[in-house]
Amino acid sequence: MAPQRTPAFPNGSAYVDALQHPQTAFTDPDLRSGTVKQDLLGFPDPLSGNFASVFKVTSTTGRWAVKCFTRPVEHQQRRYAAVDTALNKLHHDALVHFNYQPDGLAINGSTFPLLKMQWAEAQELLRWLDRHHTDQEKVFHLAGQLVDIVAAMEKAGIAHGDLQHGNLLVTDTGKLTLVDYDGMYVPALAGYPATESGLADYQHPERRDADYGPGLDRFSAWVIYTSLYAVATNPRLWTQLRGRDDERLLFAKDDYLDPANSTAFTQLHTQGDPQLARLSNALASFARTRSLDRIPPLDPPAVLGAAATTIPAPRRPSPDAGHLPDWLTDHVHPTTAPATPSPADAEPELLLQRFPRDRRLAAARVAAVAGLLGAAGGGWGDRFLSINPLFWYALAVLAVLVVRWLYKHHPQTLARRKAVQDHRSIKQSTAETKKLLTVAQQHLADLEARRHQRQVAIDVARTQAVELRTKALTAAGNALRNKKQQLSSERAKLGDGTPLRQSFVASKRLRHVEAALKNAVIADDPPQDINTLRIRYLAQQGFQSAADFVDYYVSDHGGRGERTYLRRTPGDRGTYVNQIGKGCAKNLLAWRNNIKERAEQSAPRTLTAAEEKMIRDRLHQEVARLKQDSDLAEKQRTDAIDAARAQEQRRHAELDAQQTQLETETRSEGNNLQRHAGRAASELRAAQARESRHATLVASYATITGPRFVRTMAWLVRD
Repeated sequence: MAPQRTPAFPNGSAYVDALQHPQTAFTDPDLRSGTVKQDLLGFPDPLSGNFASVFKVTSTTGRWAVKCFTRPVEHQQRRYAAVDTALNKLHHDALVHFNYQPDGLAINGSTFPLLKMQWAEAQELLRWLDRHHTDQEKVFHLAGQLVDIVAAMEKAGIAHGDLQHGNLLVTDTGKLTLVDYDGMYVPALAGYPATESGLADYQHPERRDADYGPGLDRFSAWVIYTSLYAVATNPRLWTQLRGRDDERLLFAKDDYLDPANSTAFTQLHTQGDPQLARLSNALASFARTRSLDRIPPLDPPAVLGAAATTIPAPRRPSPDAGHLPDWLTDHVHPTTAPATPSPADAEPELLLQRFPRDRRLAAARVAAVAGLLGAAGGGWGDRFLSINPLFWYALAVLAVLVVRWLYKHHPQTLARRKAVQDHRSIKQSTAETKKLLTVAQQHLADLEARRHQRQVAIDVARTQAVELRTKALTAAGNALRNKKQQLSSERAKLGDGTPLRQSFVASKRLRHVEAALKNAVIADDPPQDINTLRIRYLAQQGFQSAADFVDYYVSDHGGRGERTYLRRTPGDRGTYVNQIGKGCAKNLLAWRNNIKERAEQSAPRTLTAAEEKMIRDRLHQEVARLKQDSDLAEKQRTDAIDAARAQEQRRHAELDAQQTQLETETRSEGNNLQRHAGRAASELRAAQARESRHATLVASYATITGPRFVRTMAWLVRD
């Protein structure tokens, strides 16, 4: 008995046909009860990769990515079984559910393997950074998650094998998810060859197939972490170090070949951030090493020389249209792929129509002979027969009319006329369908323009929110610095208390002089020329002691003679006192100055012990007040920063809601427009195929003409 030949793997079309009936194609009960995502024409919608087609299946237990292989992979079952076992032991939330089923599909009596993975509703890292690279907290949080997942796999002896942006997805909650485990290394696969070499912009220049081991991801992890750290430190690097269409982060494969002359390494090293410079130098040194085994595991604190920093908790980012890897992409706005021409649509061979040799052609020949006879009879008949020439002419005309009627009503002529009319109608229908497609495409373009405009407004608002927070932080820092300078100046003025002592002594001496002036009553010790009457006049105006006046001035009283005024304070307008002239005022001021001089000479110049203690207590109080003011300024700065960050978070939350609304509205409307456009495109292709067929048919009747009919009738053309 001959050995049974293993059936060849189905191609993508065979899987599409089989998965129209998932209840019979799948052997997994969960998948058998599920629904396969369909395209616009109602067929299963595959995502084709290098050696597999991926279908999205929705079941009662969730949404799944089902990978159906189109060609065998060496040691396939052994590899996937080992990866399945290792990941189930790891239990990390960044890894999706993974299940290899060697007999998961039944097609035409044979079974084939499939890979069942949890569908990741997330956005590919590159697209996520395009939108969020200015949000420092989110990028830092993502970097922290990367360190966590890489450390967990390193501890378990697992390596992904193709660590790059396309396999790192970010969910709508800001959670990092790692997908695509085809090239993964697990301890059970030690000694096996690698199945892929990874994306070159993330891999060490010296990576070889023999490097298939637990340290496979170390260089890639350092590349991604350094890029995320640099973007979080300076978001402008995201656009400075990348082209618009670059499918990478900040580094390209050429940067690793010559780090000294690399623009990326130079930029990172000259940013003025010492930690970023250390990361850049470390990555450059890893790129120069000749052995991947000498690259250490991803451990940022070991390079930065500091304890691990606390990664800020992420805000909830807005849901995003899934820009996923090529094998795991959910088309938010599906586009209609060009249809493969069916045999019915193929261009038919052009076979020209002919006038057949039938009774109509024979009748036309008879009529033509009669016409010729009539023409001849009209010209020469009267020479042989006595018949009116009009008879012969009438016979000729009748023969022409008969020939013309036979041509007009010939089946081939009628078929040609119908073909031309049908072609004209189909062309009009095609033009109308094309117009519908143009309108649908214009609506799609308008929708995209509106979406882009609103997206730009949201992005500007996010930038403004960050700028407002930055300005608030700067203002709070400036206010604190100014307050600190003021308090420092006040503390310097206090010194060791000498200014307070001098001030207290001056105040004490001033009070002594003021008391002496107040106690010097004019009536008790009257100055020269101040008699009793003048004392009474002075008392009537409130001048009873030396403390009641400070000076005097003389006015000419508007040209009516001099008048003398006593001033209670240096700046007042003065008070006129009867009988007090310039001489009396001068004597009063001299008397006051004499009392003041004696009081100043006798005033105390030192402090008592009690007063000295009071000064020390006052100094301590002032120092304590300055310390309290400093603490209050610090608290005000902290409160201002917290308020600014809270305001920024509230603004981002509002913008996240707007982003969600924008995505929901544009997704729904876009899907409807895409369906209309797809339907119109399908109808247009069918109409164009019909038009082409009818054009060919019309062309085949090119010889069905009056002259051709006459020539055929006259045996001038042989069909």
